[in-house]
Amino acid sequence: MMWKWHRQDDLHRTLDGTTVLVIATSFGLSLTVTAWAFFRITGGLFNPAITLALWLVGVLTSIRAVVLAIVQILGGTIAAALVLALTPGNHGVDTVNNSLTDVSIAQGFFLEMLGTAILVFVVLLLAVEKHRATFIAPVGIGLALFAIHLFLLPWTGCAVNPSRAFGPAVISGHFPGIHWIYWIAPLSGSISAVIYFEILKAFEYNHAVMAIDSEKEMSKISPIYVRIRNRIRSML
Repeated sequence: MMWKWHRQDDLHRTLDGTTVLVIATSFGLSLTVTAWAFFRITGGLFNPAITLALWLVGVLTSIRAVVLAIVQILGGTIAAALVLALTPGNHGVDTVNNSLTDVSIAQGFFLEMLGTAILVFVVLLLAVEKHRATFIAPVGIGLALFAIHLFLLPWTGCAVNPSRAFGPAVISGHFPGIHWIYWIAPLSGSISAVIYFEILKAFEYNHAVMAIDSEKEMSKISPIYVRIRNRIRSML
């Protein structure tokens, strides 16, 4: 087991900029396509952390959230098994098993937490909140995952998804001692994003830009000189 731990660290240290870019692009594009394809069927949910967020904001019922979380974990495990079956050699799953590299446990925890919080917040603002651009929400979500991978990949392997970390660990038979990070950190990030989202809603964030998605409200905005003139008149 210790040999696998060091081997995984060595694999992460060999990641150069090109490799990180390729991996980040593949994750971002694959999420964009799959989320867009399943958006009108299941909401394009593949991540228990996002499922938790949608349950907290009232989009999902408790039963649906539990069923989706179980299916997502099973999906991650089956996907890892396919990687093992379809890639040459016996190390295909090991190379995608998450572990920390050159960061402390605390750093790894907060990196995964922050990455998940960003991803969940993007989902809440683009997909949960309905607006003109909701139909292309999968594009923004895919771009968010792409950007998160660019930053986290060399340090944590960038799970930001419990099922993403659990599947390879099960199939490879390698659960590092810090595997708990890939559960607690994403779920904590999800809760943090929901709290921030609810605070914004409590302060009616959409009024800050005068409901930019509403043509009717935008038409009520007067040029600055008209507002100044009206203000002066009201004071006279």
